[in-house]
Amino acid sequence: MKKYFLHVPVLRFPKRRTGFPESSRPGKAVLPLRNGRTAQASLVLRLHTSPVRLHTSPVLRLHTSPVLRFPKRRTGCPLPFVCIALFLMCLCRTFAQDTSSTKRINFDMLTAAADADKPLFLRYGLWGSAQWNSHFAGFTNARGFETTAPVVFGQQNPLQILISPSAAFGAMVEFPLAGRFGVGLRAAYSLLWGSFSQQETFLYFLSRNELATGTLEHRFTSRLGNILLEPVVTYRILDALTLHAGLQVGYAPAPTFSSQTIALGNTPSFSDGSRVSDVFTDKALPRRAALTENLSLALVGGISYEIPLNATGTVLFAPELWYAHPLRAVPADVVKLGGSDGEWRISSLRLAASVRWSPFRTIRPELTPELQEKIQELKRYDSVVSVQRVRNEERLRQVDSTNRVITARMEEMKKLGVVARITRIVGISANGVETELPTLRVEEFRATMQHQILPLIQFDENSAKLPLRYRSINAAERGNFTLKQLAEKPALEAYRHILNIIGKRMTDAASAVLYLAPSAAANEQNPTQTAERRALAVSGYLQDVWKIAEKRIVIAKPTTTKQGAEARQVALSGNTPELLDALSYDAVRRSVEPERIRIETDVSVGSGLKQWRVEARQFTENEDVLLKEFQGSATAPGRIEWSLADDRTSVPASLQDVAVQLSVTDSKNINTESPLTTLPVKQRSLVQKDAEEGDAERRIRICTVSGFVNSQPDEATLRLIELLKTALKSASTLILRYSTESGKANAQAVMRLFGVRAGGNVQLRQVEFTPGLPETADVRLYGDAVEVEVR
Repeated sequence: MKKYFLHVPVLRFPKRRTGFPESSRPGKAVLPLRNGRTAQASLVLRLHTSPVRLHTSPVLRLHTSPVLRFPKRRTGCPLPFVCIALFLMCLCRTFAQDTSSTKRINFDMLTAAADADKPLFLRYGLWGSAQWNSHFAGFTNARGFETTAPVVFGQQNPLQILISPSAAFGAMVEFPLAGRFGVGLRAAYSLLWGSFSQQETFLYFLSRNELATGTLEHRFTSRLGNILLEPVVTYRILDALTLHAGLQVGYAPAPTFSSQTIALGNTPSFSDGSRVSDVFTDKALPRRAALTENLSLALVGGISYEIPLNATGTVLFAPELWYAHPLRAVPADVVKLGGSDGEWRISSLRLAASVRWSPFRTIRPELTPELQEKIQELKRYDSVVSVQRVRNEERLRQVDSTNRVITARMEEMKKLGVVARITRIVGISANGVETELPTLRVEEFRATMQHQILPLIQFDENSAKLPLRYRSINAAERGNFTLKQLAEKPALEAYRHILNIIGKRMTDAASAVLYLAPSAAANEQNPTQTAERRALAVSGYLQDVWKIAEKRIVIAKPTTTKQGAEARQVALSGNTPELLDALSYDAVRRSVEPERIRIETDVSVGSGLKQWRVEARQFTENEDVLLKEFQGSATAPGRIEWSLADDRTSVPASLQDVAVQLSVTDSKNINTESPLTTLPVKQRSLVQKDAEEGDAERRIRICTVSGFVNSQPDEATLRLIELLKTALKSASTLILRYSTESGKANAQAVMRLFGVRAGGNVQLRQVEFTPGLPETADVRLYGDAVEVEVR
């Protein structure tokens, strides 16, 4: 059989023809075939009018049958995606249940800012989706590219429906508004690709007037990569189930298309002998002039369900289902017929999944009575903080008002030659970094305090009465006395309760026996009798107040030693070491940063300086508390060092600002005060630390060791140091504080026992011993004591 080729003349349009009017007129025509044969065909003459030239293009139409064909890559069924999503949901639900059942929720995991009895709906997250795009394309004519494909779509089948799979991914955030209502924002990049195909059949003559059927396939593929922004309103039907509704705004930065016409089967080739014609690859879709006209708009709605991935619900997985309904056609000027816009709308159904983060817990803890008490404690603490913040603001306003008055008075005093001002306050950290007007950052720690008790009672010369410095109680107060009452007391003050400590311990331990070894100085009157009466005074107090049986107190033979205060004592010992063990209790210790404050002053008094004073004060529980005081006479120092780290009593105890002020008195008793300088305070209390999730427990140990003889620790001190060694780790900081030169020698002896040297994590610090105490033997012994801190 001979094959006859149909040659169709094609007159191409110029590229720049957008906006020119066009018209068409159908008609009949006879086209010559080979071997002198002819074929009758319909001819459509398109007339394009231009100010420059007139163009005509004959297009052959014999017989067409529109066929809607889906692209091959769309054959994948959404069922696998659904199965995978269901599997992930079951897996996450199982994991969340297992986690919550094996790991009880305790109050330590709560955040300080969130109420434990309700979840908060603030979310941040990332999401991705598999989506199915439904294209409703009413192509009627082509503009912007030279292909016959849309002509076929338009004239033979004006409505094309195509479903194509694609993907999208992006980020999301949701904010609560009121109750269960909230707002959200999603940003994403979505692929809205689609491939259209249309077959065109026609008849043509072979030899001997035989007719054959030819088929052309027109293919059109769009590539629309949209940047989407979706503001939505959310409503929580349940704590985990959310409805979303809003608007979708999209913009395609660089939309492209590809098209071609293919001769199928035995269809004759085109005039150039090829089987493919009108080929365009990744050609840019024409855009409209205004940017707003190139934005796509759609209504979106969705539903999501959150599944917690950890015990507190701060990490969540959420399967989602969304639908987008178009409000505007695809913003690419590709279709138009007789001045009327064509239609090309895309709706999307997406199955999404998101991973979300919440700054607050979303799983409600079990509200046990203990937890409810903790919650109330948190609320009380928040209330106290709020009240202190208001009081601090009022205090600052008072300080400003006072400073204005003081400044005016200072101007008057300058005329008399009197100057008193604080020129500079600098905070110095542990590593030497200086900060102008620093913020005092206070942190509370749980501490185990231990004070070594000197096993002796000191007496005044020629006296057998218990000195008044030893604290005594009456029998009625015995039942209310506890060792916890000595918490936060200095070691010397705790020691002066030694008779009450021994009485309490002997009451608790019925088998304990106390041995008394009295002594007196050789130069005292009747030393033997005096020593004996001293032992009886100690025994009588324990019998009268603490009701200790006389047989449990054994008095040794009095001794007379050389002269000196050390001879006027009653030595104590017991049948068990616990009777005179170090006093141990739990307390709250505050650390402060910076560790030191340097106060620089400028004082000039024409008539002569009589006295100067620098005070640091703070309002605590509505009371003005003196934290630290420096004073002197004659010459005022230009620089004052305030060691906060080594003086526990001067560490701020509230959130109120610390006010520092300098005052001077001249020889004429005229007082002058400097303006108040305030240092802000920030505090991290134990209540906050307990409420913070994941806050590691950090306990410090502080021991006061005082049993030294010629810088050699006694047996009780050695036992105490051995206990401290068990708490010392490689990353621990060891701080040894002393007051005197003898104390320094004792501290060095302690370091030798620890096997360490000063430097790095081992710090040797000299602190000021409490001034104004009488020169007694116990004061001197505790002045030479060493405070050992392990943190």
